[in-house]
Amino acid sequence: MHERSLVGFALASRTSGVDVAHLLALWLDELGAEHVFAAQRGLIRGVVREGHAQEIAHRAQAFASTLYLGLGRPATTDALARSVDEARQACETARAGGERVVRYASIPTVSFVLGQLDADQTQRISRLLDPLRGVEQQPELIETLRVFLSTNSAWGESATRLRIHRQTLAARIRRIEDLIGLSLSDPDDRVAAWLALRASDG
Repeated sequence: MHERSLVGFALASRTSGVDVAHLLALWLDELGAEHVFAAQRGLIRGVVREGHAQEIAHRAQAFASTLYLGLGRPATTDALARSVDEARQACETARAGGERVVRYASIPTVSFVLGQLDADQTQRISRLLDPLRGVEQQPELIETLRVFLSTNSAWGESATRLRIHRQTLAARIRRIEDLIGLSLSDPDDRVAAWLALRASDG
């Protein structure tokens, strides 16, 4: 590829009956698009030219089965990882909201949301994590929460980053959920926990 900038994308299907990788390859071949993508746990991530990203968006909107497409912001070749990660976040937003196509640029960012709050409101959000601060394992529980959320709740990747066994990770996540009263399998609760972490960092 010799483009000055490309767009990251993430594509998934609501059902396992759709071979998303095969479908995407067909679409891109029909468009004559040079492309790079990889599949992992049902999520297809890759990069394409901006014009081709728009074409994929049209096809995802019109496809008979429900597909979820996230598009990152255009990025130069040395920043493509950022665009692909933005696309993954946008795809998760699409799934959570039942939308077929979501562009990262249209999602209010965490910084934007926190910037709209006054000091008292930010402190209230931060206090969501107070139950974790009152236990002996405070540092490891907060770090576990941060890693788990930053990896998009990927159990294997989180355990690897934390250098712990998956069973240990599962036990910590259950403890965190019990303490803060949230379910980390729920998208809204994950957003609340991430906002609380970011508010605490500020």
